[in-house]
Amino acid sequence: MTPPSLDEIATAIKANIDIVTNYLKTRDGPDPSFVSVDGSGGFDFPDGSEHAELQQAREKLMYNSSQLHDLMAGPSWMMTMFPLQALYDLAALHTVEYFDIVNLVPLVGTISSLELASKARVSSQRLVSTLRYLIHRRIFAEPIPGRFAHSPMSLLLRRPDCHGWVSHFVLEGTKCISAMRMQYDRFGGEDMDSFHSTVNVAHENYIDPPMMIQASGEEQAAKFSQAMRWFSAFGAVHDQHLVDGFPWEEFGGATVVDAAGGNGHFSFALARKYPQLGPFIIQDLADQITVAERPVDLAGRVEFQEFDLFQKNPVLADLYLLRFILHDFDDNSCVQILRNLVLAMNDGGSIVVLEGVLAADQGRSSADRLLGALNMSMMTDLNGAERSLEDWVKLFTRADPRLELHRVVSPPRSMLSLMELRFKI
Repeated sequence: MTPPSLDEIATAIKANIDIVTNYLKTRDGPDPSFVSVDGSGGFDFPDGSEHAELQQAREKLMYNSSQLHDLMAGPSWMMTMFPLQALYDLAALHTVEYFDIVNLVPLVGTISSLELASKARVSSQRLVSTLRYLIHRRIFAEPIPGRFAHSPMSLLLRRPDCHGWVSHFVLEGTKCISAMRMQYDRFGGEDMDSFHSTVNVAHENYIDPPMMIQASGEEQAAKFSQAMRWFSAFGAVHDQHLVDGFPWEEFGGATVVDAAGGNGHFSFALARKYPQLGPFIIQDLADQITVAERPVDLAGRVEFQEFDLFQKNPVLADLYLLRFILHDFDDNSCVQILRNLVLAMNDGGSIVVLEGVLAADQGRSSADRLLGALNMSMMTDLNGAERSLEDWVKLFTRADPRLELHRVVSPPRSMLSLMELRFKI
């Protein structure tokens, strides 16, 4: 494919800017901004299907503007800045996380660098350098020299779910990256065993699966649950796309097992949208179940059960869910997980696997770029992987030839696809 010229990029940007500005003229309220005025967290674009043209325009604008930036920067500047920023973006966030800066900066208004440094018990030089670096990433603001305030992005870090998400990469992610050379030295580059992941190496634990290690302990389990809750509410992986974009009503009153369902947020959403569906049995490790909420409005329809994916599933159900689970594991572990479900299934039972499906042409949409980043995260931390549809089918067949791929549904605006497997004896 011939790359676009600068004129073509500029024309595309102008056309899509017009679509966005026309939308903004039709609504009341603030326009998109890097400034937080009232502590509300800023403006987010709508994500509903009625705004499909707007969403497409935003996607193209993000893609074309990044093309323009990279072309203007040039390869030498890009290769100089890329590793430098990639590392020290996380270093700056590490300082902010450790000294709890987001909760020391007032929700509305400003605070002097000296007062903030005193409250945080950190040197003023370190604090100012860190915040001014992050301001280039739109995190925090300095409306008056020497006085700092929140930006819409830094305000998000005051929310426990977002804080849990960022902390996961700042703390656990950097630990895993640091363990990569030890992993390669010990196991080589071809070894993709889940029990030989950087998580296992970093924690010196080669007995437990890496996800079990990351989610173990009350405090760590709570943070991990917060991180997953934040990510599940994120536009491209929002539960609602999966709830609305698949014919769940066809399962009638089926008993549903949400295997490794964490805090149950996806089952809760399904139960509320489809009152005839269920009961729902949400299975996970004890630490995850302990911190999960029990919604009053779903009493009697959902229950939690301690369960290990690497054991035979104890529940005979009509429908099993594996949402964002298999990408955490290597192929051998995925095969074992699927076989443990098959052992509990009757003829005609279903497994719905909710996962990303890698496209050959990645990078044009934000969802593609997000899935590519997650693929690196899964491989680096867990020896897991996002997979192409061809790879998924090979995996299902290897687990059990009686598992037939019945359908693949890719809801609009979702990064995830739903692959329904039917068990045929």
